[in-house]
Amino acid sequence: GSRTQLWAFNLSDGHILWSFDTSDRITSAALVEADTVYIATWRGRIFALNRANGTQRWAYSLNLKSNKNVVDGVGGSMALADGRLYVGDYRGLILCIDALRGTMIWSYATAAQILATPVIASGRVYIGSDDGNFYALNTHTGRPAWHYSTGEIRSSASLANGHLFVGSLNGVVYAFE
Repeated sequence: GSRTQLWAFNLSDGHILWSFDTSDRITSAALVEADTVYIATWRGRIFALNRANGTQRWAYSLNLKSNKNVVDGVGGSMALADGRLYVGDYRGLILCIDALRGTMIWSYATAAQILATPVIASGRVYIGSDDGNFYALNTHTGRPAWHYSTGEIRSSASLANGHLFVGSLNGVVYAFE
């Protein structure tokens, strides 16, 4: 897409199937699950779109009280598991949103912005924050199972062979079992 437009293309001939204008800069990678496309913007709007025609199913605003000059949106991308959308924002919140209805289920506040994409595994949301911690939150309640002091994290963790790997701005790569 462009800064504010998301386009769907026909892969065989390259023609545009549909487009959707968010009226704000799109900051996340598009996340596609079944017949829905999810995108997020710089000023905190999350959209669920019909994959076939691009019509809006729902929109969720991270901060309804914000003015247009405040950036409180999504810096990383989103993760989806078991009908729940997980996202971190510039305010330091980790949110769990019902992917079908577009309503918040829970949120958890860290002390600084989140630029990483969450990893979902074993009933946990794993994500790092600029507050210098790597978090493991319960997917159903949002309560922390644990957190570990790492230094600022701006990259997303990787899951491989039952281990999580994440790099920190302090120059260290951490591995968690």
